[in-house]
Amino acid sequence: MFIPQERYIKIGLINTRYMAEGEGSPVVLVHGMGGSASGWLPSFSAFAAQHRVYAMDLVGHGRTNMVEEASLDAAYLAGFVKDFMAELKIERAHLVGHSMGGAVSLQLAIDYPERVNKLVLADSSGLGKELTILFRIVSLPLAGELLVAQDYKGDIKKYAAATRKSAKNAANITDELIENLYPVERSPEHVKPLLKVVRQWVNWAGLKKSIYGSILQHLPSIRNPTLVIWGRQDTIVPLALGELAAKSLPNARLEVIDQCGHIPMFEQPEIFNRLVLDFLKN
Repeated sequence: MFIPQERYIKIGLINTRYMAEGEGSPVVLVHGMGGSASGWLPSFSAFAAQHRVYAMDLVGHGRTNMVEEASLDAAYLAGFVKDFMAELKIERAHLVGHSMGGAVSLQLAIDYPERVNKLVLADSSGLGKELTILFRIVSLPLAGELLVAQDYKGDIKKYAAATRKSAKNAANITDELIENLYPVERSPEHVKPLLKVVRQWVNWAGLKKSIYGSILQHLPSIRNPTLVIWGRQDTIVPLALGELAAKSLPNARLEVIDQCGHIPMFEQPEIFNRLVLDFLKN
């Protein structure tokens, strides 16, 4: 697996970790809740063979520092991605967003349409309140602290087992991928920012309407060519929301990957990479 060089850039006061490789039209990869730029490693080499590819750790994620005044809602994170692009002189880019990163990408297309070319939404949140009960429990006081603290003090073997257990198809989740994810995404200092972002986005009922309401309202106005990719067996964010996105966006199509849960770039990387590259080529 190709491991891109780790780079850092200041976005205001935020020391931001990112990766950038390849030549061609720019593609910005936006990870999900609790993730990092390293979550794109199974796709980076394939994408960078045809494009200039960027992936950053969002605020409070990976090795990008947290700032107390950051709200971490969709509008704030979309502004952060826009500022990242401006700092690197990326005028316009294709956006590929996974889970929470899909919602951030949609919000960026709403707030800064001049920055966005094509959109890829992979098992995206931000399309309705439906969400696994796990995140809803983490949003609760005390219960969230107990669950996250327990999860973030385990060893790498426990992390590997849990990651593979959560996948419908774990065959492609290699030891090398785990070894690159674990030190970046599973350290005790991530507990506080993770709880903050979960509680900004989620309550006991599911995803907050303050997150998805505006996105749903504006979907018909997002005319960017959009590819919606979903794992058929996603138990985190249901396929019905992917179907809703494909119907509501004026220029979208849906591709459903079988034997795949919430993270298609981990579980079915060859199919995922081919779908994305074919879409960006046309």
